[in-house]
Amino acid sequence: MKVSGTRVLLFSDGELIAYQRGLTIDASVNLPDATDKESGGWEEHIHGMRNATVSFDALYSTEGLSADALIELIRSRPDLMMCINGLSATSFRPIIGLVNLDSVSLNAPIEEAMAVSGSMKVNGELFRISAAPAINNLRVYTNYNTFVTDLTVTGLTADVASPSGVKRADSNLLSVTTEGEVMFLCSLKLNSGQLPTVEIAEYQGGDAISNVVTLQPGGNAARLKATSTQAAAVITIRNTAATNFELRSVWGLKK
Repeated sequence: MKVSGTRVLLFSDGELIAYQRGLTIDASVNLPDATDKESGGWEEHIHGMRNATVSFDALYSTEGLSADALIELIRSRPDLMMCINGLSATSFRPIIGLVNLDSVSLNAPIEEAMAVSGSMKVNGELFRISAAPAINNLRVYTNYNTFVTDLTVTGLTADVASPSGVKRADSNLLSVTTEGEVMFLCSLKLNSGQLPTVEIAEYQGGDAISNVVTLQPGGNAARLKATSTQAAAVITIRNTAATNFELRSVWGLKK
């Protein structure tokens, strides 16, 4: 099925880069030379480091993730959660990963619309979603606001007012095996209070059955490794003190 590039857009920390005109992603692998005297005159190589970059072109804007906001990202140097996704009614499978914005350029030609362009360098692994993600909704408990169910598009928010007790949100059920991995990716904006944690846990408020990772402001890629086999496990976001945070572009990927 053909896919119109017009309907494939770049999001940074869950926010659309405004008025996009073009988008390119380049992925490559370094091929170090491994030729020797027994190669028969043919060059040989081994597989080395992989890397990827994303470049974009857009009209200058004061709305959404604007030109000013992009320049501020250069100044503040945060990790970002990048998602290249298709709008509704497309067969495009998302591409996601942690990135750093490494350049922003403004172009102001005479009698033409101003433009902004830039590039992002992928920091770590690049993920191409070829099947439904492991997380497709979150159930909420104890003073969490209602979470939206379509995490891949609109993200979610949480607001915990009470300073005591454990507050949590659980994903849909998923099965895990000992040493099995789930990658939890998201963008976190902490407005106040405690940073939340994420883990694989037993169903219905059970204990953690993986390492526990404290989410950090900006892009997160938490590698959760199960310590036991469970046919009914959940991804759990927790906090034990007052907090106000927002999660966007939330993905759970079984490896």
